[in-house]
Amino acid sequence: MRKSIKASLLSAFVFPGSGLLIVNKKKLGYFIIFGTLCYLYFLIIAAIKLTQEISQLLINNNFDIDISEIQNKLTELQLEPNYQYLNYFSYLILLLWLYSIISSYQFGKKIELQNKVNVSS
Repeated sequence: MRKSIKASLLSAFVFPGSGLLIVNKKKLGYFIIFGTLCYLYFLIIAAIKLTQEISQLLINNNFDIDISEIQNKLTELQLEPNYQYLNYFSYLILLLWLYSIISSYQFGKKIELQNKVNVSS
């Protein structure tokens, strides 16, 4: 398999930035991997906090609550400023992921062309 395809597939399906490690762009690859891991950390923390809030709501009402109250609480919590940053980070991670795929392919293609020139000369 060609290096450009392999690198872009790794970045697309394994983990954002992993394809850059194959094409020897380690700093950029580690930067994207670190950014993605930070985002996942904050996403998990937010999910845990939402779960705790809903659990507390259930406990306070002795588990006598309907689904619409839970939905209202989720909507209310998602509008808080603490959760708004997750939306912005989601777009940033999507852009980083796309950049990782495209740049992995481009750097891999560059390596392939250099190898082709070296073999022909």
